[in-house]
Parts: sequence; structure tokens; C-alpha cells
Amino acid sequence: MPRVVPSQIVEFVDERFPFARSRQEYIVDDQFKGSVSALLRLVDKLPDELLMLDGVDYSRFILSISTVESTLEAWNTNLQPGALHPAALRELCSAISNLRACLELRIPGEVGHRFRNEVGH
Repeated sequence: MPRVVPSQIVEFVDERFPFARSRQEYIVDDQFKGSVSALLRLVDKLPDELLMLDGVDYSRFILSISTVESTLEAWNTNLQPGALHPAALRELCSAISNLRACLELRIPGEVGHRFRNEVGH
């Protein structure tokens, strides 16, 4: 089984959730359920030693994962499409963007450096 690295997850997010890179507000509704589930599976396979974040970034990462998990759980238990409030779906958008940002901090080289300069780290 291939080893999952932060850059792989960032690439997946960029492909499936293109709004996340620029932090655009977007409604991530249940049509994204498969992609959201795959994102969680990738994060679960990320080795702990590749996720060395400081306290603030680690807390933001954990909150993002918790938001994604709870939204996916709500989708899985609610049979009525579109039942989640739009504010919850915008929160999911923000969580995906934050998750991406935290993982991009772990990418060495030019891509990670460019991102850190953009967000002021």
C-alpha cells in the first residue's frame, strides 16, 4: 500500500475542492460526499511523523477533521438530500480549506514556502 504524504492530500483537495486553495466561500453539499469520505481516508493514512504542527495549527487541523467527520456522519444518517443548513455546509468548506492549509505547511520546498508567505507564517 502506498504511503500517504501531505502533498498527496493537498493535491487531492486541489482537484476535488478547487475553492479551498484560494479560501473561496463555497457550499459543500452532499454531492461531495464521496470526495469528503475519501479525504478522511487519506488523512487517516497519513503517518503521525509527517504531521508535525505547532499548537495552533494542530488544533486547527483537529477541528477541521472533526468538522468533516461530523458533516459526513450527518449526511450518512439523514436520508433527506439537502437537509443540512447552508451555514453548516459553509463551515465544511472552511474546514477543508483549513485542513489543506495545515497540510501545506508540511510540504518542503517552494510550494510550502510560497504558501507560508501568502498567509503570513
